[in-house]
Amino acid sequence: MANHCDLTKTSEDLYIHRNTVKYRIKKCEEILGQPIDAPDTSLDNRLALFASEKITF
Repeated sequence: MANHCDLTKTSEDLYIHRNTVKYRIKKCEEILGQPIDAPDTSLDNRLALFASEKITF
């Protein structure tokens, strides 16, 4: 999310191969049932991640 769908930058930041990033994104899309780069999905995911960081249990 932070790299705005730039696979190369994401792979460099995570120290993993670019194909691994592509594979993980595909798995997320299968779980969610929608493309990660769709604007509505992206917004929902960003809000969920933001909220999960702010909520303490």
